[in-house]
Amino acid sequence: MLNCLEYYQRTTLGLVMIVKNQEDLVSDVLKTAKSFNLDSYVVVDTGSSDKTVENLLELNFVRTEYLHWEENYGLMRNRAAEFSSMDWVLTLDSDEVFLTEPLDLKVLVSVLYIVLEKPFAINFEQHYNKSSKYGIPDRIYSRKTENFVGLVHEELRNKETKEAVMSIDTRIQIINKGSETKQVIKFDKEERYKNLLFQMIEIEPDNPRWVAFLSNRAIEALIINEQYEKLICKHLFITNKYSKRIGNLKIHKYTKMLLEKYISYLILWKNYDKANELLKVGLLLYPNNMAFIFFKGMIQIESVKDLSKTYLIRDLKKIYRI
Repeated sequence: MLNCLEYYQRTTLGLVMIVKNQEDLVSDVLKTAKSFNLDSYVVVDTGSSDKTVENLLELNFVRTEYLHWEENYGLMRNRAAEFSSMDWVLTLDSDEVFLTEPLDLKVLVSVLYIVLEKPFAINFEQHYNKSSKYGIPDRIYSRKTENFVGLVHEELRNKETKEAVMSIDTRIQIINKGSETKQVIKFDKEERYKNLLFQMIEIEPDNPRWVAFLSNRAIEALIINEQYEKLICKHLFITNKYSKRIGNLKIHKYTKMLLEKYISYLILWKNYDKANELLKVGLLLYPNNMAFIFFKGMIQIESVKDLSKTYLIRDLKKIYRI
């Protein structure tokens, strides 16, 4: 306990945020973040043409800096962090608002730093409007030892080893208002993210992360080009081909996400037998996963429909003596 207290007293934690054209959201986002009593608040504008900067300058607890935007989220986060002198960085998107009541995040950092013996990042639950699903992005990290890698959906890696750092899940919740349709259209997120993820798959073809984060639009493009199933099987199965054997499954951080996507794909193409086989594996590994439970219900409904159709055809044949 004494070590934690000493570390708490000497360490620093500050916000670093990148923003562009968020005049309607940025003030509320920052005022919510201020209630968490951080040591500094740095916001980096990347070329706003609305009243974003004007709104920032009205907040006396915020230091505003400026960078030219490059289409590389990992690079931009790292450059923005250079404006901070804090030991630890809380990175929030300019459209993310805390749902969790204010708490002392430095206490959490201090306890984990003393207890753990390797680099780590702290995740938040990132919720979306009108959706029960949520992400768990890295939101607190060590500025001196870690940085972001990736054109989009970037991940934190150790600066020395270049390996992804251990992620600590929490129940700290934020809501991403950028998931609203108006925001998605405003920043053309779907098309931009699709193209950036395709680039990351080319840069790091053996990293399942980039396939796991593919959007529906990106998946549709791959399906049209008959590339999607081959790509997802490469990262799911040791043999790179579909298998219902759990021993052939690659177990890693993104296995669950890839299973969800692949089963959804099989259901879409009405390949219920394969979907059901893989679903059994998924439920064995992740018995409380809501997506798998939902898929199970869908397949059961389709089975009932098929059975009803079979009986209907049989009865019609009897009636009309076909």
